[in-house]
Amino acid sequence: MKRFEETRSLILACLKMRRENGQEPPYLNEMAESLGLSLGTVVNHLSRLEGAGVVVKRQSRRRPYVLAPERSVPGLSRAPSLSERQGRILRAVDVMTREGGKSPSVREIAGAVGLASPATAQHHIDRLVAKGYLTRSATRKWRCLVLTPLGTKAIAEMESPNNAATREP
Repeated sequence: MKRFEETRSLILACLKMRRENGQEPPYLNEMAESLGLSLGTVVNHLSRLEGAGVVVKRQSRRRPYVLAPERSVPGLSRAPSLSERQGRILRAVDVMTREGGKSPSVREIAGAVGLASPATAQHHIDRLVAKGYLTRSATRKWRCLVLTPLGTKAIAEMESPNNAATREP
């Protein structure tokens, strides 16, 4: 039993280190190789950690697991930091979802934030998902971005009166 706990803590440490460094989650075979485990062992432990709610499985086949966002974040200071552009994208998703009743497309987000390339918007969206501010709905394939409680809290803090000096007009 102790060996299982050690293996799971190694896997979690690997995912946490990648997230803290702002990197994509590792490929499963890369994680297995770096930890000295078999691919089957890594997949087995990740699926058990998913059942416990510690990791979340994404739609990506090559990098499918990320750490689950923290359930209760006492202050946004403990949350991963947002760049100015990521904050604008988060606000755009919130506003467009409330006004349109559905999640915006990547192209709509790029236009709302003033980005010329949807690929750049997609990159920032992927970062926001990895940081836990947004999640993708598992039930829909198109327009599937959903704000997490952490994302809602971040928007509330960005729009608070004490941040009025840094807010866009």
